[in-house]
Amino acid sequence: MQNISVVICAWKRSTILVYQLRAVLEQLKPGDEIVLMDDGSGDGTVQEAVAQVNNDERINLIVNPTNVGVTASRNIGVKNAKHDILAFCDNDDIVAPDWLDRVREHLEEHPFIGCNLDIVAVNDPASMSSVPASPTANGLPVWDGGFRYVIGAGFGLRREVWEAVGGFDEKLGSHDDVDFSIRATIAGYEPYFAEDAIVYYRLRSTLKDIYKQNRGYGASSMKLKSKLMEESPEFREALEREGEAEWTFSGSITPERIARALGSRAGRRQVRREQAEAKKQ
Repeated sequence: MQNISVVICAWKRSTILVYQLRAVLEQLKPGDEIVLMDDGSGDGTVQEAVAQVNNDERINLIVNPTNVGVTASRNIGVKNAKHDILAFCDNDDIVAPDWLDRVREHLEEHPFIGCNLDIVAVNDPASMSSVPASPTANGLPVWDGGFRYVIGAGFGLRREVWEAVGGFDEKLGSHDDVDFSIRATIAGYEPYFAEDAIVYYRLRSTLKDIYKQNRGYGASSMKLKSKLMEESPEFREALEREGEAEWTFSGSITPERIARALGSRAGRRQVRREQAEAKKQ
């Protein structure tokens, strides 16, 4: 069984990060490592979290001089990872006790995998009311053109996939996981759903944070589609053949659901305005 490098990108939030570090450290085999990216926090909070796990020598802490974003941090993490088997999780979630074993097993058979997100374990009812269900309730979610994609909170790959795709696109804010999945599929590495590799996925808990997050999602989804339409004939062909992904509303209308919808709409409208102004110039 090959060794694995677990890449975690962090920015402040040490009180949450420490739980993820403990969860992953408990699952490492001899020779495994955590590549912990401090994305320019500048306040010592990531180092504080490392201190709370006794400065475990299996943590390779890399500090970005400035905040470069999660996408660039993931690329830096991969470049500094010792191993060619790579797992990714976020600083604000918690992986299940057997997560890394399941990731390792699946990567022996599949070069690129997406994990299963559990939204019940670490969220209160109000937070969960912002979404109809876990995004992986029916397997890996599907984007426009029929492309299945992994979610950045939990996935794994062999280094060959990262190299074939050319890394994560640092020009994107969020949706880099969708973009990477689409480009990997086009390159012959369609993601596999690792149903038993579970991540306890943390949702935003306040209306302000839900709105802000989904405004970013709305904007980045528009930017990603424009990028793929311009750069990828394979994506254009798939979109023409399969059409856009269908998004249906289910469940009760709650303030959290409204904040989510309004945020997404505002982000999309912002990009449409920017694109219209750019065409005038």
